[in-house]
Amino acid sequence: MVRKKDRVILVLKNKLIFIIMSFVFIFMTIWNYFTPLWNDDESMTGMSFVKIIKSGVNDYFNYNGRFLGQTIFRILVNIPLPLEAILNSFVFVLLTYLIFLNCQVKCNTNGLFL
Repeated sequence: MVRKKDRVILVLKNKLIFIIMSFVFIFMTIWNYFTPLWNDDESMTGMSFVKIIKSGVNDYFNYNGRFLGQTIFRILVNIPLPLEAILNSFVFVLLTYLIFLNCQVKCNTNGLFL
């Protein structure tokens, strides 16, 4: 049975995690919005969806085998910048949270991690 004090601590931890993740999301959105595209990124803009898929297949069979990652990258580069910044930041925060949950489960027995 969970004591009331433990429940309060758990709620406070969850609120703290939410606040931290919100700040990280805002920071990453601003950073993604103001970071310019580089030389190799610029060549991927203005592609149609069919061309994006064909380039992904070409990469997979001829260059590096990264169909999924390169295709997602090309789609993100071809959508409006504010939407790209938000989606990129959301995925960053989601992956960070999943890593946090994984570490919390593995380190919970020692009490070392939050």
